[in-house]
Amino acid sequence: MVSDFRASSLPDHLVEHAKKFNAYSRIQIRLTRDSKFITNSNYSYYYDKIIWTGSIKSIAFEAVMLQDYSWWNPGVSSKKTAYVLQHEQIHFALMELAARQLNQQARGDIDVIFVFDSTRQGAHEQLQEKIKSLIQTKSEKILKEHTAFDQDTSLYINPEKQQLWFNRVTNQLQNNTL
Repeated sequence: MVSDFRASSLPDHLVEHAKKFNAYSRIQIRLTRDSKFITNSNYSYYYDKIIWTGSIKSIAFEAVMLQDYSWWNPGVSSKKTAYVLQHEQIHFALMELAARQLNQQARGDIDVIFVFDSTRQGAHEQLQEKIKSLIQTKSEKILKEHTAFDQDTSLYINPEKQQLWFNRVTNQLQNNTL
Protein backbone atom coordinates (compact mmCIF):
# COMPACT_ATOMS: atom_id res chain seq x y z
CA MET A 1 0.00 0.00 0.00
CA VAL A 2 1.15 3.50 -0.69
CA SER A 3 0.58 4.31 2.99
CA ASP A 4 3.40 1.87 3.89
CA PHE A 5 5.89 4.40 2.49
CA ARG A 6 6.22 6.86 5.36
CA ALA A 7 9.49 8.69 4.68
CA SER A 8 9.03 12.33 3.71
CA SER A 9 11.97 12.21 1.31
CA LEU A 10 14.56 9.93 -0.21
CA PRO A 11 17.78 9.28 1.71
CA ASP A 12 20.22 12.18 1.37
CA HIS A 13 22.45 10.38 -1.12
CA LEU A 14 19.50 9.92 -3.51
CA VAL A 15 17.61 13.23 -3.14
CA GLU A 16 19.11 14.75 -6.28
CA HIS A 17 17.65 11.84 -8.28
CA ALA A 18 14.13 12.06 -6.82
CA LYS A 19 12.50 12.65 -10.20
CA LYS A 20 13.88 9.32 -11.42
CA PHE A 21 12.37 7.34 -8.53
CA ASN A 22 8.73 6.32 -8.29
CA ALA A 23 9.34 4.79 -4.88
CA TYR A 24 12.16 3.68 -2.64
CA SER A 25 11.82 0.68 -0.34
CA ARG A 26 14.25 0.30 2.52
CA ILE A 27 14.29 -3.45 3.08
CA GLN A 28 16.67 -5.37 5.28
CA ILE A 29 17.26 -8.86 6.54
CA ARG A 30 17.24 -9.23 10.31
CA LEU A 31 17.18 -11.94 12.95
CA THR A 32 13.78 -13.15 14.07
CA ARG A 33 12.82 -12.56 17.69
CA ASP A 34 13.03 -16.27 18.50
CA SER A 35 16.74 -16.53 17.62
CA LYS A 36 18.69 -17.63 20.69
CA PHE A 37 22.35 -17.46 21.64
CA ILE A 38 24.28 -19.01 24.47
CA THR A 39 27.26 -17.60 26.33
CA ASN A 40 28.97 -19.66 29.01
CA SER A 41 31.98 -19.20 31.21
CA ASN A 42 34.50 -22.01 31.47
CA TYR A 43 37.76 -22.28 33.30
CA SER A 44 40.63 -22.83 30.89
CA TYR A 45 43.50 -24.78 32.40
CA TYR A 46 45.54 -23.92 29.34
CA TYR A 47 45.14 -20.16 29.85
CA ASP A 48 44.64 -20.43 33.62
CA LYS A 49 41.63 -18.11 33.51
CA ILE A 50 37.93 -17.91 32.76
CA ILE A 51 37.07 -18.03 29.05
CA TRP A 52 33.65 -17.05 27.72
CA THR A 53 32.25 -19.05 24.85
CA GLY A 54 29.39 -18.14 22.58
CA SER A 55 27.28 -20.28 20.28
CA ILE A 56 23.95 -20.27 18.54
CA LYS A 57 21.08 -22.27 19.99
CA SER A 58 18.60 -21.31 17.26
CA ILE A 59 18.67 -18.76 14.50
CA ALA A 60 16.32 -17.53 11.80
CA PHE A 61 16.19 -14.55 9.48
CA GLU A 62 13.38 -12.50 7.96
CA ALA A 63 13.00 -9.63 5.53
CA VAL A 64 11.39 -6.44 6.80
CA MET A 65 10.41 -3.20 5.13
CA LEU A 66 11.45 -0.18 7.16
CA GLN A 67 8.40 1.97 6.51
CA ASP A 68 9.77 5.14 8.09
CA TYR A 69 12.69 5.02 5.62
CA SER A 70 10.70 3.98 2.56
CA TRP A 71 9.54 6.78 0.27
CA TRP A 72 6.73 7.17 -2.25
CA ASN A 73 7.07 9.83 -4.92
CA PRO A 74 3.92 11.99 -4.63
CA GLY A 75 4.19 12.67 -8.36
CA VAL A 76 3.44 9.05 -9.33
CA SER A 77 0.31 9.05 -11.46
CA SER A 78 -2.61 6.88 -10.38
CA LYS A 79 -2.17 4.94 -13.64
CA LYS A 80 1.29 3.81 -12.51
CA THR A 81 0.48 3.08 -8.86
CA ALA A 82 -0.27 -0.64 -9.28
CA TYR A 83 2.87 -1.15 -11.37
CA VAL A 84 5.09 0.66 -8.87
CA LEU A 85 3.56 -1.17 -5.89
CA GLN A 86 4.09 -4.53 -7.61
CA HIS A 87 7.66 -3.50 -8.40
CA GLU A 88 8.40 -2.75 -4.74
CA GLN A 89 6.64 -5.96 -3.71
CA ILE A 90 9.02 -7.92 -5.94
CA HIS A 91 12.01 -6.21 -4.30
CA PHE A 92 10.63 -7.31 -0.94
CA ALA A 93 10.08 -10.86 -2.22
CA LEU A 94 13.68 -11.03 -3.41
CA MET A 95 14.85 -10.09 0.09
CA GLU A 96 12.50 -12.61 1.69
CA LEU A 97 13.93 -15.31 -0.57
CA ALA A 98 17.42 -14.25 0.49
CA ALA A 99 16.37 -14.50 4.16
CA ARG A 100 15.05 -18.00 3.54
CA GLN A 101 18.33 -18.94 1.88
CA LEU A 102 20.14 -17.65 4.96
CA ASN A 103 17.86 -19.79 7.14
CA GLN A 104 18.77 -22.84 5.11
CA GLN A 105 22.47 -21.99 5.27
CA ALA A 106 22.33 -21.28 9.01
CA ARG A 107 20.79 -24.68 9.73
CA GLY A 108 23.89 -26.25 8.21
CA ASP A 109 26.36 -23.87 9.87
CA ILE A 110 24.83 -23.60 13.35
CA ASP A 111 27.36 -25.98 14.92
CA VAL A 112 30.28 -24.24 13.21
CA ILE A 113 29.56 -20.78 14.60
CA PHE A 114 31.39 -20.78 17.90
CA VAL A 115 33.41 -18.00 19.54
CA PHE A 116 35.44 -17.47 22.67
CA ASP A 117 36.72 -14.38 24.45
CA SER A 118 37.96 -13.23 27.83
CA THR A 119 34.65 -11.47 28.54
CA ARG A 120 30.98 -12.28 28.10
CA GLN A 121 30.51 -9.01 26.18
CA GLY A 122 33.40 -9.91 23.86
CA ALA A 123 31.90 -13.32 23.08
CA HIS A 124 28.51 -11.71 22.44
CA GLU A 125 30.03 -9.10 20.11
CA GLN A 126 31.90 -11.76 18.16
CA LEU A 127 28.66 -13.71 17.63
CA GLN A 128 26.96 -10.52 16.43
CA GLU A 129 29.82 -9.87 13.99
CA LYS A 130 29.62 -13.39 12.56
CA ILE A 131 25.88 -13.04 12.02
CA LYS A 132 26.26 -9.54 10.55
CA SER A 133 28.86 -10.97 8.17
CA LEU A 134 26.45 -13.73 7.05
CA ILE A 135 23.77 -11.13 6.32
CA GLN A 136 26.22 -8.80 4.56
CA THR A 137 27.50 -11.57 2.30
CA LYS A 138 23.95 -12.54 1.33
CA SER A 139 22.99 -8.89 0.79
CA GLU A 140 25.90 -8.38 -1.59
CA LYS A 141 24.86 -11.45 -3.60
CA ILE A 142 21.19 -10.48 -3.77
CA LEU A 143 22.10 -6.98 -4.96
CA LYS A 144 22.93 -8.48 -8.37
CA GLU A 145 19.42 -9.90 -8.62
CA HIS A 146 17.83 -6.60 -7.58
CA THR A 147 19.92 -4.84 -10.21
CA ALA A 148 18.89 -7.31 -12.92
CA PHE A 149 15.24 -6.87 -11.92
CA ASP A 150 15.53 -3.08 -12.07
CA GLN A 151 17.24 -3.22 -15.45
CA ASP A 152 14.36 -5.32 -16.77
CA THR A 153 11.56 -3.21 -15.32
CA SER A 154 12.67 0.23 -14.08
CA LEU A 155 14.38 1.89 -16.98
CA TYR A 156 11.03 1.82 -18.75
CA ILE A 157 7.63 0.42 -17.89
CA ASN A 158 7.49 -3.22 -18.94
CA PRO A 159 4.42 -4.88 -17.39
CA GLU A 160 5.02 -8.21 -19.15
CA LYS A 161 8.59 -8.53 -17.90
CA GLN A 162 7.62 -7.39 -14.42
CA GLN A 163 4.81 -9.95 -14.34
CA LEU A 164 7.34 -12.67 -15.21
CA TRP A 165 9.45 -11.61 -12.23
CA PHE A 166 6.36 -11.46 -10.03
CA ASN A 167 5.28 -14.94 -11.08
CA ARG A 168 8.77 -16.31 -10.48
CA VAL A 169 9.20 -14.91 -6.97
CA THR A 170 5.61 -15.76 -6.01
CA ASN A 171 6.16 -19.34 -7.15
CA GLN A 172 9.42 -19.58 -5.23
CA LEU A 173 7.83 -18.19 -2.07
CA GLN A 174 4.80 -20.46 -2.27
CA ASN A 175 6.76 -23.60 -3.08
CA ASN A 176 9.66 -22.69 -0.82
CA THR A 177 12.10 -23.23 -3.66
CA LEU A 178 15.29 -21.28 -3.34
